[in-house]
Amino acid sequence: MKLGFRNGNAIENRTRDIIIGEIIVALAGLFMLINPELALTVVIYLMGICLIVIGAFRVISYFRNDIRGGIVTMSLAVGLALITGGILLLVFPLIPTYAMFMILGGILIGGGFTKIQMAYDVKRLGDERWWILLIASCASLIMGILALFNPFGVAVTLTMVLGCFLIVESAIDIYCALSFKKKVRDLFKDV
Repeated sequence: MKLGFRNGNAIENRTRDIIIGEIIVALAGLFMLINPELALTVVIYLMGICLIVIGAFRVISYFRNDIRGGIVTMSLAVGLALITGGILLLVFPLIPTYAMFMILGGILIGGGFTKIQMAYDVKRLGDERWWILLIASCASLIMGILALFNPFGVAVTLTMVLGCFLIVESAIDIYCALSFKKKVRDLFKDV
């Protein structure tokens, strides 16, 4: 008795949806690779718009709801703070990028100094391969200095790397979706 493959359309639709989604992700990755500065700016603008929208909803909910709810949730204050943060992101879009990578730079520098001490501690304890830890420590220190003094350059580079990862991930996902579709078809071919 031949049962047939009743869910063939579902697999076709699922595969099509995955491929369309992954093509969009790959195009976003390509955009990040080709124009990382603009990609960073677009993300920051989108974050600013989201903060403004969420803040506006909080302010509106403060005035629309019972006073007791507004007092407890601080909806008005939180909403106004979110709107202010969103406006600041729209007016000064590079500040979060600089701040984030300067903080990252400081963390990497601190970690580099810590690892340098660990390398010399290991040397003092007689380990002959202490220099490997010293090289890794210096790499952390150099990356931290780069992030501290050139935060936008580091952000652009990381954006490009992320773009490459998105393109590769999309290609893998498309391959997996097509392979899955073929295997499911083969499974139900003789049923």
